[in-house]
This record gives sequence, structure tokens and C-alpha cells, in this order.
Amino acid sequence: MLQPIITLFLTLPFDHSQQLFLVSLYNLVKFTSPAFIFGIVFTVIRKNDQQAKLPLKSYFSDQWDNNFFPTFAWTLFYLIAMPNLQQHGHFHNVASFI
Repeated sequence: MLQPIITLFLTLPFDHSQQLFLVSLYNLVKFTSPAFIFGIVFTVIRKNDQQAKLPLKSYFSDQWDNNFFPTFAWTLFYLIAMPNLQQHGHFHNVASFI
């Protein structure tokens, strides 16, 4: 969510040092995603290393509860608040939004 916002700021007429700060922040945010994914995988392995098989039913149930609403809410916000970044333009009705 932060990457497109920083990209919008980069279109403004900032001086060189401010642009350098924004680009550095952009790259920092960009590379946090692989670290976040590694943290999730590492935690799953650490919590289930004593078991021969991952208990998929309980794992998926927990992940559904933890991830569905935040993912759905952020995606909906992102599409409504910044449609030109994802949909190549603003939507005018439900059909053009979908």
C-alpha cells in the first residue's frame, strides 16, 4: 500500500535530497515483502517441527481467520481510494469497477 503512495509523491517537484529519501524509502518498503514471507514460513516451520505432517485443517482455519478480513479490507480500500493505479482509470459504475 505504501509503494504507490510514495510513487505519487515522487511525481511532485522535490529537490534531490528529498527525492533520494523517497526512493530509499520506496526500496526499503519493496524489500520488506520477501522478509515478511520468510517470517511466515519460518514461524510455520518452527511451530510444527515436531510433527511429521502439518495439520492442514487447523492451519488453514487459523490462516483464514487471521488473513481474510485484513486482505479483503485493504484490497477494497486500495481499489476504491486509488483506482488509477490498479484499474488504469477511475470506475464509473459497478460493472467498470469489476
